[in-house]
Amino acid sequence: MKKILSMLLILCFLLTALMACGEDPEATEGGTESGSESATGPVEQGGTLASTNEFGENDFIPAINPDEHDYDGETITVMIRNHERYIREFGKQTSADDDILDQAIKLRDEQVASDLDIVIVPAYLASQDAGQCRQVFADTIKNDVMQDLHEYDVAAHFGYYASDVTIRDYSANLLDADMFPHFDFTKPCWNQSVVQHSNINGKSLVCAGDITLSIFDFAMVMWLNKDLYTELKSDEDPEDIQDLVLEGIGKKGGWTTPHLYEWSNVYENSSSDDCDTYGIYLQGKSWCTQPTDNLPFCWDLDLMITNNDGTHSYNVVGNQKAEDAVDMFRDMYDGQGNAFLHNYEGRCNTGGCFAAGNIVFEGNVIFWDEAGNLKLREMEDDYALIPWPKWDENQIDYYCSAQDCYTLMGVIDHYESSVPTKGEAISAYLQHTCEKSYVDVRGMYFYKIVEPKFFGVDDSTGSVTKSQTIFRAIIDNLQFDYWALYSSSLGDIMHM
Repeated sequence: MKKILSMLLILCFLLTALMACGEDPEATEGGTESGSESATGPVEQGGTLASTNEFGENDFIPAINPDEHDYDGETITVMIRNHERYIREFGKQTSADDDILDQAIKLRDEQVASDLDIVIVPAYLASQDAGQCRQVFADTIKNDVMQDLHEYDVAAHFGYYASDVTIRDYSANLLDADMFPHFDFTKPCWNQSVVQHSNINGKSLVCAGDITLSIFDFAMVMWLNKDLYTELKSDEDPEDIQDLVLEGIGKKGGWTTPHLYEWSNVYENSSSDDCDTYGIYLQGKSWCTQPTDNLPFCWDLDLMITNNDGTHSYNVVGNQKAEDAVDMFRDMYDGQGNAFLHNYEGRCNTGGCFAAGNIVFEGNVIFWDEAGNLKLREMEDDYALIPWPKWDENQIDYYCSAQDCYTLMGVIDHYESSVPTKGEAISAYLQHTCEKSYVDVRGMYFYKIVEPKFFGVDDSTGSVTKSQTIFRAIIDNLQFDYWALYSSSLGDIMHM
């Protein structure tokens, strides 16, 4: 622990070197302040709100009027990780006619290309593997700039490595209004937490919004086996955990860490060859950073503070709450009821026993892949969605973040190349795509795909309605702090 604290003290003095010095500390034209506490909710600035659409989402006046844009067939090449969960964000090469989400994304992309008279060229590189993606993207970007090739324009990064030191000098400042005149990050189609916390003295290397569905897919949540909970709960436990969660939305109290802690010691040995019964499933190894990525957010640990001059400092030394949180998680992780750590007789694969009905609380994400999601939806027991618990009774909201392989968008800086950065076309493309995603994709994804398919089909107990309400509260409180977005440039602070 002392070694980590010493490293953090050194790192806190390096923060101002992350971005180029001498930038105007105020946001440049194009907007960076959210104007809203919600990470994805409406932003009431400049009369942007108009009405609500069919899904109940706030409409807004878009920044892009297609009648004012024509880029004469300009080509924009987008680097995308070569895996279906990331390819789908930008449109699958082939999609089933009955897959309404894929069709919506395909139509969105066709409309954007037609509106702006641009050609979008996807370039599939690397894979879902973190190390491979980091190396391949970095090598490709550096070579593209240094050899004056300009074969690529936009990078859909592995989130954790989007601001990696190896590519930082080759990444364009998205808040440069001269280079990117058509970005308007105040619009609610952009994730406002990313907008706010990626802005360092008027400079930002990354953005995310409704084009990057992986941010929602990988929102870190908990799944609850309601039948097993009812069977194993004590007289002191709440009758319905979801009711307890709902009581605490937007106010003090509700579902807190002590409730979860009690289940870390619930373990029942099976006399058959079936999986034993465990109270919790919590990952915690360095190669399994989910759900530990979530702890600083869901427990509101304040690991970094913003100084009066706009610089940042780590708030670790003397942060008693953070120390207590480390101890709390360690105790839960070590508890005999944690299936991930103990799995006493080797009967559980990674998380497999939740769908089989042998784990009460599982820390996971909304959607990782089709196979895992299908197992969840086909499990015999009644299951439900809940957030990670608050730290204590005084915390107001349920916070969460996304597992760090979500997509962050960046633009390759060809400012000094023989073919300069296509800033006008790129900013119009990303802005228009994000706005169209908000209108045509976001609501369909949330309310026609995620809610009816992921949260169970039997609403006789009210579990579906409760999960829908809880899901919206989780999405509205998705958080991305400065030290998480730029962790790979700050000595991998998240992994420490």
